[in-house]
Amino acid sequence: MTTVVRGYAPFPQVVSFYLTERCNLNCKMCFLKNIDSSPEFIPLTAAKRVVRELMPIRPRYSMSGGEPFLYPDIEKLINYIKARGLSLSIVTNGTRLSCFARLIVYSGVDRIKVSIDGPPEIHDEIRGVSGTFHSLEKGIEEINKEKRKQGKRKPRLFLYSLLHPSSDPNFAITFAERHDFDVVNFLHILSIRPEDLSEFSDIPGINPHYWKGAVFSNRDFRVSSDLIIRIKSIDTNIDTMFTPDISASELNMYYEKDKEYLDRFKGNCTSPWTSVYIKPPSKVEICPDVIVGDLENKRFLSVWNSPIARDHRKRIFSGNPLPVCKGCCSYYM
Repeated sequence: MTTVVRGYAPFPQVVSFYLTERCNLNCKMCFLKNIDSSPEFIPLTAAKRVVRELMPIRPRYSMSGGEPFLYPDIEKLINYIKARGLSLSIVTNGTRLSCFARLIVYSGVDRIKVSIDGPPEIHDEIRGVSGTFHSLEKGIEEINKEKRKQGKRKPRLFLYSLLHPSSDPNFAITFAERHDFDVVNFLHILSIRPEDLSEFSDIPGINPHYWKGAVFSNRDFRVSSDLIIRIKSIDTNIDTMFTPDISASELNMYYEKDKEYLDRFKGNCTSPWTSVYIKPPSKVEICPDVIVGDLENKRFLSVWNSPIARDHRKRIFSGNPLPVCKGCCSYYM
């Protein structure tokens, strides 16, 4: 308990490489859509250095972005991580999976996570580029073909489906069943209010970047309690879940950012003790926009427990979350 109160964390359980903020889509709900995205990539040497330093710890790794398959050294980094027998998940929009299907299966990537927002016309409209659904489905088919060809069971496939008034949960689950997915995760929209960002910006040492993109109205993505009840009644062998897991009766309080409702979750978040995000060029964050150091001239573990990191953990533990926390799914865990 003393260690927790002082803000120390022994090591991360999950290391997420946000390889790039570049993307080939223009999704309506994406935070990166509303900010000036950085054109930089994480240097391969910096990513490898993190993996080497943490080998005795063997955390789980994740790659995302932006679109991670736009990262020029992704093949090298996948092979580097998987050659050491480490767990690796990749979060992708799926449009380039066909090009990398053989590599993904052969290297032993553990999980591929993609999003389907509805039938092709709805998915493409939300994603901002026509043909996106077709590219994604073709990529999943290529992965399953490679799994059969190579006699492999990995990667496990996870489908994420954003909830909105036109959501067709039966379509998402049928798609998952047809393409051998393991999990369907229905996502509630995440956003913050302008006043949340303003209050966040006033905190010393904070320079908002990611959270600037989270300021938008969630009205176009609000769903009824009937939809949640209907999803939970669908008969399927696929594991289904919700993120955040909001009960049907509390949807309005969630969407309206009701203070009494939000206060229930204060101090519950464990993410700053368990997860870390490496972002271009070599910044280390333990929460979005909470930069605790840079890897350019420092070892990872010294940055992981830097004074900034410890102070931030102490704040969360005390039940004094950041004003933007309500826009993060980890807040509601």
